[in-house]
Amino acid sequence: KLSKIMGAALGSFNRLGNVDAGTASETFGVSEGTIRRWVRDGVPASRLERVISLVRPPQGAFDQERKDLVYARGAVTKITTDPENAVALWGYKGYLEQWDLAVIKIKGMPVLTVRMARTDRDRAA
Repeated sequence: KLSKIMGAALGSFNRLGNVDAGTASETFGVSEGTIRRWVRDGVPASRLERVISLVRPPQGAFDQERKDLVYARGAVTKITTDPENAVALWGYKGYLEQWDLAVIKIKGMPVLTVRMARTDRDRAA
């Protein structure tokens, strides 16, 4: 949802959990009404690239993601081939426990986001 994405990117939400129109209007140089119209009807093509640039990862982020992927694949190999050493390396941090993973596609935006949480976490926390 555009309002949530913009709110997260700007770090500014209203009391309902949507983007703060005042902050967004200052960022994009438009009125608060325009921000509300974008949220309701979509961002016009002439402004879409600016909105996408706000939520797109910074330059170099994909290089870091690639390095993280290579490291993660090595870690999985280590865990499966040398479980005792894997527990010493990662077990004490809880990394070898079960986790919930959600990969979220943001409709109309060329980005995905990932959310992770411990499966056995205290749901009241």
